[in-house]
Amino acid sequence: MSPEQQTYLENQKISVFASADSLNECRDIAAEILSDSPRSQIKQALDIYHNTLIDQLMKGLRKRLDS
Repeated sequence: MSPEQQTYLENQKISVFASADSLNECRDIAAEILSDSPRSQIKQALDIYHNTLIDQLMKGLRKRLDS
């Protein structure tokens, strides 16, 4: 990954929040916070968010590389 791409990705983070080391850790955190929701619904929501985030980052990188 180029330094520009790395900087772009770093700038996409919400700086107030930490990042988990893995999706499984993120799911565990969400399940703890949202303990009233079924774990399967939490996993589904996080997976949709994850895929959407990757799609948006890919679009942003393509746009930057095409410029």
